[in-house]
Amino acid sequence: MAINTQSIVPDEGKKKIRNSIAAIVGFIAVGLVSQLFFKAPTIDELLNKAVSELNKTCPMMIDKMTRLDSASVLSNQEIQYNCTILPPENTSIDVGQLKTNMEPVIINSVKTNTELNKYRDRKVTVSYSYKDKNGAFLFKVSVPPGK
Repeated sequence: MAINTQSIVPDEGKKKIRNSIAAIVGFIAVGLVSQLFFKAPTIDELLNKAVSELNKTCPMMIDKMTRLDSASVLSNQEIQYNCTILPPENTSIDVGQLKTNMEPVIINSVKTNTELNKYRDRKVTVSYSYKDKNGAFLFKVSVPPGK
């Protein structure tokens, strides 16, 4: 008595199984390659790149009295712009009044500036730190997400 050594699955069924396995392996490979090479930047990568590019242009005058010295990435998804207030000679600054006047302007700018959409969308706190011409800290205004 001869034993049938042929598989239970016919040749046509084997082809379908092989094709299905090949398709699954292909989808997995494409997914892995896209994850490795085409992934969206993390928030840290986005912030560090933005800071690096901006710092190449610093220092720069923002207006007659304000110089942007640098930007930095702080912990907890926060980007900080480091500025110096340069008043005209023999002019005194009321730091409290200056902060009171500047804070609503800064908050409005952070909320409406289209260039900052990428930060708002990713829940980044945007801060501005000010010092005087001698490097002494004056004040900081932070605009957390949703403010």
